Amino acid sequence: MKNPVLLLFILFTSTLWAQDLSGCGLNDNPDLNSNEAAFLNNYLADRKGDFDFTQKKVLFLSGTTGKNFDTKSRYFNDVKSWDQKNAVVATTLIPLSAEQKIESGGYDVMVIRWCKMITKRRIKKNIEMAANIDTNKVRE
Repeated sequence: MKNPVLLLFILFTSTLWAQDLSGCGLNDNPDLNSNEAAFLNNYLADRKGDFDFTQKKVLFLSGTTGKNFDTKSRYFNDVKSWDQKNAVVATTLIPLSAEQKIESGGYDVMVIRWCKMITKRRIKKNIEMAANIDTNKVRE
């Protein structure tokens, strides 16, 4: 009887840890830390399928057509702001294939905030441009 209770306690508390935003977006390194990966796995659970953000490199984008390169810190600041209002940031998730990962310079996934529509052509262009992106020079 102790094992099921312990299991439920672990599952409940791990879900709470995954929702903690305090350790998210502290830098603009596209490689996610464990807090960011856990948060995104929980936050995007309904649209990520079997994709797991653990130890992934993320290309952050924004805009209605997903063409604006963005930073991890801006994405998480936006999420934190909307979370305070008990709302969510509209987020589109595009996992990259093994070939696209190589072309992009090692990115595993595109995470796009406030995107209404993204075309295959835009995805391809973002992948081509990603290999040369400098996160210090993304749009202000």
